[in-house]
This record gives sequence, C-alpha cells and structure tokens, in this order.
Amino acid sequence: MKPFIFKILAPAFLIGLLAGGTLAPRPALAIGGNEEEPTASDATRQQYETAKSAIDAGRYSVAIPILQNIVKVEPKNANAWNLLAFSNRKLKKYDAALGFYRTALALDPEHLGAHEYLGELYLATGDLKSALTLRDRLQDLCRGGCEELDDLDKAITAFRKSGGKAESGS
Repeated sequence: MKPFIFKILAPAFLIGLLAGGTLAPRPALAIGGNEEEPTASDATRQQYETAKSAIDAGRYSVAIPILQNIVKVEPKNANAWNLLAFSNRKLKKYDAALGFYRTALALDPEHLGAHEYLGELYLATGDLKSALTLRDRLQDLCRGGCEELDDLDKAITAFRKSGGKAESGS
C-alpha cells in the first residue's frame, strides 16, 4: 500500500514544491486590495467576507464594527483598514476615513484601492490637488493601467464637470 500512496503523492508533492518553493503550509487568504493577504484564521476571513457583503449592500454602519474587530486582531491587514476607511467615507466620516486610509497606505504603500479611495475622499472634501497627486501615484503603480486608476480618473472628470462637487457614486 505504501508504494501506491508514494506514487500518487510524490508527483503532487514535487509539483507543489516547484510551484510554491516551500514546504510550509500556506496561510488562509483575505480578498481585496492589491494582493491576497494572509489572515489569522478562517473566522477572520469569514468576518472579512461578511463585511464586504455589507459594504456591497450599502450597509456601511454594519461593516464598520466587523472591520474594527478584524484590524484589532490583524493590525497589519491593509485590506481591512482600507475597507474600514471606505465605509467611514461613505458615511461622510471623513476625518476617521483619512486616518484609516493613511494606516492602510503605511502598511502597504502600493495598495491600489487605498490610493483610489483616498483620492475620492479628497474629491469629496474639495481637494482636487491631492486627488490629482494620488492619481499620478496610481499611474506610476499601474503602468499598464488598472481599474483603480480608471475609477479615480472618472471621479476626477465628474468632479471637474460638476464645478467642484464630488459625485456620491463610489
């Protein structure tokens, strides 16, 4: 029986070793932001998904305490900080959102979503110059283009067309 199991498992083991380059188990993943980011547990990943579902439904006040719990457990989770900022921004809690975006970017200076959403916060507060600075940064990060850059460009265009009034869309 052992030779049969070895014949089955050895190729999978070698493929895994070649693909991942390590024998260490891979951590669970959270969804969002630039890259998939390790999370502490399946429970935290489930909380993250619950918060994202609440955000998708426009229930930002429901998402906030869930995200606060996640960043308490995982203070280096830039994706959770970004969504915490986004939820606060959507509720027009701009000062809190600004601090959370800054935390997300301190943890991950190339976080595309945080750059886009912070740019949109600047537009919401009438600061086109800062939004354009973030747009330039996104352009540097997204050499081949990216959705976050496109979305911030659209928000800037709408801001300019409206005479300096931010859209409430994203």
